[in-house]
Amino acid sequence: MSKKIFEDLSLLYKKIPETTGCMDWILKPENEGGCSSWCCSKQQPNLLSVEFKLIWNFITNNWSKESFLILVEKALTSYVFNSQDNPCIFLSKENKCTIHDKRPYNCRIYGIIPEEEFKPRYERLKVIYPNTRNQCSLVKTVDGKTLSKKDIDEWWSDLCDLEKQLGIDHRKIHDGYSGSYRNFYEHVILELMGEDSMMFLQKIRVEFSEEEKKDTIQRCIIALGRNIN
Repeated sequence: MSKKIFEDLSLLYKKIPETTGCMDWILKPENEGGCSSWCCSKQQPNLLSVEFKLIWNFITNNWSKESFLILVEKALTSYVFNSQDNPCIFLSKENKCTIHDKRPYNCRIYGIIPEEEFKPRYERLKVIYPNTRNQCSLVKTVDGKTLSKKDIDEWWSDLCDLEKQLGIDHRKIHDGYSGSYRNFYEHVILELMGEDSMMFLQKIRVEFSEEEKKDTIQRCIIALGRNIN
């Protein structure tokens, strides 16, 4: 992947206003005004392939083998068990984001998305996930700027242009089957195993018992560990 695409993506992220609130309140319980990392502990953001490649480059060059295998185990568990309460695989045991500086677009704008843009998404998600909440009210822009739909649309358009530069056909930039707009754990599985293995894991998700699923995941981790120096 071209280093320039990483640089251009980082420059795009810098256009998005810095926010405050999330890291200040994430560890505090809700009865004390915090959020107890609700969004990160219950759901996973979708991101484009170009965003995932930036994160993947970071973790493969900086993380230990042990941390990497733990991440892969989380990804496989999330996919195979497919629970509605699906914590972000990059959320640590201490409820901290392990890739905060590299976090994707959706994480950067969550809490400051214009209501006219967020409400339709929220209404759709509530049908699928009844426990879905409105976007976090604890997050604010540092400079007090309010985002417009025009801002959101322009940044998304720029992201899609980078996705196409990566070699992704514009017809695949969506969140449906075979699309490039996926959640973290799907990206990890595709990066390591490919589409065929993901299809096999879908079969495991539907047909295997809980113990068989756990055993399959452990076999995958052991095999992967053998191939990592």
